[in-house]
Amino acid sequence: MLSALKHIRRIVAVVVAALFVLSLLGMVAPTDAPWLYGVERVQFVPALLGALNGSGWACVALVCLLVLTLLFGRVYCSWLCPLGIAQDVVNRLARPRTTALKGAQMRYTPNHWVVRLVVCAAVFGTLAGGCIVLLSWLDPYSISSRFVAAVVNPIVSGEWGRYEGWLILLIAVSLAVPLGLAWWRGRLYCNTICPVGALLGLLARFAPFVPSIETSKCGRCAGCMRVCKAHAIDLKHQRVDATRCVGCYNCVSDCPKNAMKLRFRNPFARQGSTPPEKKAAAEQPADSSRRAFLGLSALTLATAAVPEVRGNDHTASAAVPPGAGSVERLLSRCTGCGLCMTTCPTGVLRPAFLVHGMRGMMKPWLDYTRGYCAYDCHACSSACPEGALMPLSLAEKRKIQIGQVVFTQKNCRVWSTGEPCGKCIGTCPTGALKEVKAPSVDADKCVGCRRCARKCPQGAISLVELPDRVRPNGKPKPLPVIDYSKCVACGECFAACRHDALDARALRAPAVDAAACTGCGACSHACPAEPAALSVTPLSEHRTLS
Repeated sequence: MLSALKHIRRIVAVVVAALFVLSLLGMVAPTDAPWLYGVERVQFVPALLGALNGSGWACVALVCLLVLTLLFGRVYCSWLCPLGIAQDVVNRLARPRTTALKGAQMRYTPNHWVVRLVVCAAVFGTLAGGCIVLLSWLDPYSISSRFVAAVVNPIVSGEWGRYEGWLILLIAVSLAVPLGLAWWRGRLYCNTICPVGALLGLLARFAPFVPSIETSKCGRCAGCMRVCKAHAIDLKHQRVDATRCVGCYNCVSDCPKNAMKLRFRNPFARQGSTPPEKKAAAEQPADSSRRAFLGLSALTLATAAVPEVRGNDHTASAAVPPGAGSVERLLSRCTGCGLCMTTCPTGVLRPAFLVHGMRGMMKPWLDYTRGYCAYDCHACSSACPEGALMPLSLAEKRKIQIGQVVFTQKNCRVWSTGEPCGKCIGTCPTGALKEVKAPSVDADKCVGCRRCARKCPQGAISLVELPDRVRPNGKPKPLPVIDYSKCVACGECFAACRHDALDARALRAPAVDAAACTGCGACSHACPAEPAALSVTPLSEHRTLS
């Protein structure tokens, strides 16, 4: 049974990776197949952030991950983490090269616990202080999901241009670093830089069921060291560093003498002989893990006390999705994994480059030039695994006001040229755009009485004399001309005309009802004018319409 653990782990990893990629391709909405998006909800950082945001499922997922770690060590890193799975693939491809380098892979490396402690304290300390930037760029889930969203998704969908060039470069570098380290030295990223690995490593120190060496059977053939991607096996002193072991169980399956066991061990007892350089520390009453935990707590509190530097972020310059609550809330809770953007059916959600400021890079924003927020869709809030977008029912989402439409009359074709239009009115799902009577002149019915011009309070109607328009007595019959830049559709001209020569049906002009507008952007996206006559002013604090 123990020899099959490696193969079971590989099967689980393949299933997790497949579901992870499929969910980020955005081919199925989370409301249609919520099970497809379950793999994101069992990732450590989304579960942690969701628990901090009060999500019940996130609390359950976080407790399960912590219990698994306390029992079996860092199994999350090899079984569930997408970036960890990708590193395993790269490390497996690199194994023939490292084996050929005269045992470069077959060695035990020191535990860089100081680096891990500092990185972990900086990341979670700044998170406690309200800054999520470090976590956004070091979280293994966010790194891998951004790559799938920015590279794999556009390749499959053929929608190149969704991401800015600089963002793609940053995303590629953030993924290339851990994969490059995996090619060179296995799980070096996980055991030095990754904050999740550092935090789980502290808990794994006390796990009773991690691989251990049965010294009576071990022949010191180095087979276990050869397959250990974490460099956590000290064969000389016959010990396994539980804080770095990622639970891949390659050593358990590949040991020819069955000396590597997965059995209950006393986590507080020393395994094998103690290295000389560790004897002095081992003789001290204070446990090293306890000191590490206390040091991590102190550093985290010190980092959390550092105020977040926001700078000039222009937090109201771009609209954010319904469920965010406010721009500030989104920026302080979203890691920019890209899942909401890939599930958006209209493509209005795009990753920010600088529209949210430096700390808003990769966070979602609504680009109304690319699409609009569909009235009957709440996929983004249903997909968010971190709680940055609060889950909304469709009825709740329809009442969230994320912006306010502004009408620029001079840009409207109806008012500037007198051309019939009304496309914006037909696309408004809430009835916030009302049709007003924009007058047009029926030359065949007009008798040139001048009543409309005299009654117009805006002075928008003037009369011109044309050679082909004359009365039976030979006098000219003037034709009214409407200056739509002055017309406000008050209706006075209609009341003045006695010959039905002013037609209100030929032209459709909009008027905005602010009390009904949700800021979805459907009208501005449909407007054929350039620049558009309708634009959305984002709200930094979202509102709920009555």
